[in-house]
Amino acid sequence: MYQDMHVTNSWEFTEPMAVKAIYKLFTEGDYAVNHRIIVPDKYFYIYTMEGVGTFVVDDDQLVVSANSLVVVNAKRGLHYHCSGPKWNFWLVEFKTAHPRLIPNKVYPLALGKTVLSQFAVALQEFKQEHIQSAAALFQFIYYASARLAEERQGKQTRRLLNAALAYMQENLRNFSVAELCRYLNVEERTLRNIFMRKLNTSPKKYFEYLRLEESKRYLETTTLPVSVIAAHMGFANSGHFSTAFRREYGETPKQYRLAFNDGVYLTK
Repeated sequence: MYQDMHVTNSWEFTEPMAVKAIYKLFTEGDYAVNHRIIVPDKYFYIYTMEGVGTFVVDDDQLVVSANSLVVVNAKRGLHYHCSGPKWNFWLVEFKTAHPRLIPNKVYPLALGKTVLSQFAVALQEFKQEHIQSAAALFQFIYYASARLAEERQGKQTRRLLNAALAYMQENLRNFSVAELCRYLNVEERTLRNIFMRKLNTSPKKYFEYLRLEESKRYLETTTLPVSVIAAHMGFANSGHFSTAFRREYGETPKQYRLAFNDGVYLTK
């Protein structure tokens, strides 16, 4: 095992973060730490460079692998250990009143050389007891990490949303939110949060809108009876279809078809 570290005697608060310790650790399979004293407002920033480690935080287990970040905040108990032949990582103990990274969430994140190089500089400043300088360097690392994590999360969110919308379009006649979540391998709460944040509606309501829009196309381009269109689009019956259509557009399917055929919508 190899370690390079420095720990201050006491917290020296700097805004917006205070740093207590910085560690560079190259560990082996028998490495394990059990924190007997828990400080609820303290955070551990851990960036894994190589290998795999496991955290047990308040009985919840987090596994971190190479090129990943986790900010640990324990309220009752904290244990972590190497989960393979090696685990090489940076660890910073800090406090802040304005956390930006979600505690106890593993972020797959490849930090670039510009950010990684600041760890060593911050550690050297810390060893010389240049606390404010070291804290400022860590703040750069922390907020750069948060920005990268948010950018990555944004890309994942867009991919997930696009995949959900494509699935809906392909399954207008036979759709359920549960099946969509299984297809995307995502929790329903997560999917709902994405839809509410990006589209200001739930997956179920957005699907209903897509289905009604498709039913309008049938009303405009075919002479199929309303009951046939309702069945084709997966509605329980024509009454359910008419109620949903009127709630969305302010008129029944029959009224819409008549108005469309009379040219009312074409001249608007």
